[in-house]
Amino acid sequence: MNFKTLIFRNLTRNTRSYGAYFFSSLFSVFVFFIFSLLNFHPQISKNIQASSDRISYFAGMGLKASQIVIVLLSFIFLWYTFSVFLHSRKRDFSVYLTLGMSTKDLRKLIFFENLALGTVATTVGVLLGVLLSKVILLVSQNILELKAGLKFYWPWQAMVLSFGIFVLIFFLISLFSLFRIQTEELSSMAKEDDKGQPEPKSNGFLAILSFAFLGLGYLSIWLFATDTQSSPYLFFLLLSCVLCTIIGTFLFFRQGSIMLLKLLKKSRLFYRGTNMLTISELIFRMKDNAMMYSLIAVVSSVAFVGIGVTAVLGSSEFGDTQGNTAAYVYSGRIDSPMTDVQKDNFSFIREKLKETGEPVFEETVSYQYSPYLTVPGQSYSNSYPAISLSSYKKLAKEFDLPDLSMKDNQLFMFTNSNSALIEAKNATVAQRTSLYNMKLGDEESQLEVVQLPFSLNLSVLQLSVVSDSLYDRFTENNLAESGQEERSIENHVGIFHIKDWMDYPEIDQEIMTEMNKREEDAYTQIQDSYDETNQEQSEDTNATTDEEQPVGEMPDYFHVDSLYTTWQNARQANGLILMIGILLGSVFFSFSASILYFRLFGDLDRDGRYHRSLNILGVSEKDRHKIVRNEMLLMYFPPVLIAVAHFAMALFALTMLLGRDAGFVWIIYFKIIGIYFVCLFIFYLISKFRYLKHLDKLAEGGN
Repeated sequence: MNFKTLIFRNLTRNTRSYGAYFFSSLFSVFVFFIFSLLNFHPQISKNIQASSDRISYFAGMGLKASQIVIVLLSFIFLWYTFSVFLHSRKRDFSVYLTLGMSTKDLRKLIFFENLALGTVATTVGVLLGVLLSKVILLVSQNILELKAGLKFYWPWQAMVLSFGIFVLIFFLISLFSLFRIQTEELSSMAKEDDKGQPEPKSNGFLAILSFAFLGLGYLSIWLFATDTQSSPYLFFLLLSCVLCTIIGTFLFFRQGSIMLLKLLKKSRLFYRGTNMLTISELIFRMKDNAMMYSLIAVVSSVAFVGIGVTAVLGSSEFGDTQGNTAAYVYSGRIDSPMTDVQKDNFSFIREKLKETGEPVFEETVSYQYSPYLTVPGQSYSNSYPAISLSSYKKLAKEFDLPDLSMKDNQLFMFTNSNSALIEAKNATVAQRTSLYNMKLGDEESQLEVVQLPFSLNLSVLQLSVVSDSLYDRFTENNLAESGQEERSIENHVGIFHIKDWMDYPEIDQEIMTEMNKREEDAYTQIQDSYDETNQEQSEDTNATTDEEQPVGEMPDYFHVDSLYTTWQNARQANGLILMIGILLGSVFFSFSASILYFRLFGDLDRDGRYHRSLNILGVSEKDRHKIVRNEMLLMYFPPVLIAVAHFAMALFALTMLLGRDAGFVWIIYFKIIGIYFVCLFIFYLISKFRYLKHLDKLAEGGN
């Protein structure tokens, strides 16, 4: 047998050890190729067609950053996985040395085995990416909501970059592994497993410290999320949250878990059934695998948070908090009775929405500005746009807003920014109330301005609501001060709304395309009218400003805001990040699964001898399987449970930062962890089946 044949047979006949390593390597190459495919796509590199500037920014930065992250993660995980893999083959290496293989040849064998395996995994991963390129582009354009689509192209740049990067990674891992191998240790590895090991010791102080660090991490994120004063220490709170949580996680698996298992060993539960064997074995496994569990918990947390945050930002529920409250808001002159142009605009929007088959809510809301209000003892003054309470009640019924009752000396102002909303929700009514001096005609009085802990957006900044009687007094005062007609005092917005506005993108596109065209035409007419008037004035030196075109004859200018368009822009901006989060999360899962698989099967020979002893002692196969199931459950799921707890705290902070009713955030939370646990449980069942199959053979004296 020559050297090449030995390498080939090791790779083809040892699929149990090489399989998980090969597929995790292949998958990381495949994901890297996806990012490269999108990064080099002509439409993305030259600004994606039919999308916003945000997409171009995230496309340029997000894809490049993701490629760097994938390379770093791949190197770290593949390096760790290969180290575990070398540990699992220590007896084979010891046999090679015993049979006379030289140290140089052993190093050469390990180097070329890993390099050959990595080259094959890289080649297959790139080819798989090329074969699925069209599918990847179709899925990507749907996630990014790109109506123009992503055209197929021959991704030679992505192929070359993916192949070159990962062959280099496997070369470096193979090279570095040679410096870690100590042949003196390898020669004695065959006897190491036969030696008894002392029971791991736990440090009570460090164990308690692990819980303290986790508590400090959770406290930091809570303080960060509930801060309403824009503290200069916010960055340090966030940084301390990350650091304390990571340190606490590592200490928990290194010391805290062993302490808990030793406490169980002193309880009555230890003597029930097979718990004595299970708990005793787990104490040793926790010590050997503490670093692995910590790594899985941390990277799973990162994956959960990345996917969760981007899923929240891309959801329709979050879209409801962005932009206007109504599906369409028509801003501009709305005469009573309406002009023909205004009637035509309203009729077009109304008829298009009726095509959805849903009830259409339509309302014209009038608002006017309050007199200038001054703070007692200060020169600061402000004027707020206000609607009447009766108008608010019509809107409240449609948009499920709280009922309001108010006095004539109160003005309730809606809160639209997230930071102000958080502050308003955490404050009492007295804390949200400010006193202003108000002058209506000759009468001076105080007005209470109360910040409401909820939103109503109608394309009007600082929108507020006052009682009907106070609204009428505003009207009288403004008319008296201006000496103009009533229609010049009031401003108007037209509101159109359907409940499921996010389900009709085609209707929205038709409405906004037509209304944008009409808006441009109106603006052109206004400009032409002004140009014509200025030209006439320059020609007639006796022209006066009183002879200018009457306002009523001036062409109407208006603007329509679409809630779907606002939401769509947010979805496009976050769609790429969502895709990045999902892909990175899947890479984390594949690497974590690979490490668990290696650790499980790496100790198969030792576990086989242990279960062989149990079999000789008369422990039934059913009890032995129960021991294995309990051990595997505690191997596979505790790291993820810790990650789930970290994920919950991160989403709690997000709900606080959103400042709104964020029940949908927790629905997304349970969906994500539900999908993850289903995948993990399927992987657990497959691993358990294969492991028990091999273990039973060893326990019964087979090979």
